[in-house]
Amino acid sequence: MAKKLAFDKVLFTAILLLVGLGLIMVYSASAALARDRGRAVNPFLVKQIAATAIGFVAMWIGMHLDLRKLRRPAVIYGLLTAICG
Repeated sequence: MAKKLAFDKVLFTAILLLVGLGLIMVYSASAALARDRGRAVNPFLVKQIAATAIGFVAMWIGMHLDLRKLRRPAVIYGLLTAICG
């Protein structure tokens, strides 16, 4: 039976720290603008958090994919067609 690979905890921690710092910078850069427009919720921060959540879901899916299955030409050309349209 093949050994299941674990993810790199140091790299994952670095990603979490960078994403957290990015969210803090988006908030600090746009809080005054949202306050001046009279909004209780910062729309820039909400958009960034939504994009972060989508990115983490995509990362989780990528971490659990068998990369050997992605080498097949049908998968490669299918993804290229879906992305490039």
